[in-house]
Amino acid sequence: MKSISITQRLSLLLWTFTLVPIVIVIITEASKGICIGYMRLVDFIDLTFIAPFMLVISLAIHATIFPEKRSGKIYWVLLVLIGVFIYGHSMHMTANSINTYSTEIKNYRNIIPNDTYSLIYFLDEDLGHWLLYLGLFGALGLWAYESTIWVEKFGNMLFCGALCGIAYSVAFVESSQVWLGPILALWLVGCNIMSARKKEMSFFNIWRSNLMAQFTMMTALFILIGLIVYYVITGGFIEPSQYSL
Repeated sequence: MKSISITQRLSLLLWTFTLVPIVIVIITEASKGICIGYMRLVDFIDLTFIAPFMLVISLAIHATIFPEKRSGKIYWVLLVLIGVFIYGHSMHMTANSINTYSTEIKNYRNIIPNDTYSLIYFLDEDLGHWLLYLGLFGALGLWAYESTIWVEKFGNMLFCGALCGIAYSVAFVESSQVWLGPILALWLVGCNIMSARKKEMSFFNIWRSNLMAQFTMMTALFILIGLIVYYVITGGFIEPSQYSL
């Protein structure tokens, strides 16, 4: 069997990284009233499948970008960021499963003490998401900075990156963390600018010929576009789930 190139491997990993969570979220959100024990089906799948999946796929991307030189500060910082990403995801989903079961499946909100509910909400919507986004976008930016995986054509990762950006623009709104969207988008752009300087290339050439640059630049661009379009259509940043209540 013919082995795939490192470029094809990274492309496949990024498409998997982008598409699998989107498909699962669409399927599970359509049946979010179904519970397994005291946990909604969507939360159960997030904790038992999505978290391990994202860990494995992140480590695979990391190994692909560092095929030989598996040392240095950035290499180890990236491993820490992957850990922070998965830790934040798990924290968010654990607190979210308690929150949604208590307020959406059961009508317990009025009997939960306000300070207790505030703690659950903080772990769910604030700290969990902060750690998740810090780890994920920190890793994406540093992967783009370090990557030396090149492509001959400009369009290899444009659509995949755009799809990822749109998905996370919605995620920022749903998690009430809209303010993080522009900051993290600028972080991705900045990492690519620094990558171009490091490699002594123009910014356009790094975007045109580097696979991770294509992916992350389109992710950054469509995070901003997604947020703007969402605001224009809805007139604000009300969580998408609120429209279905």
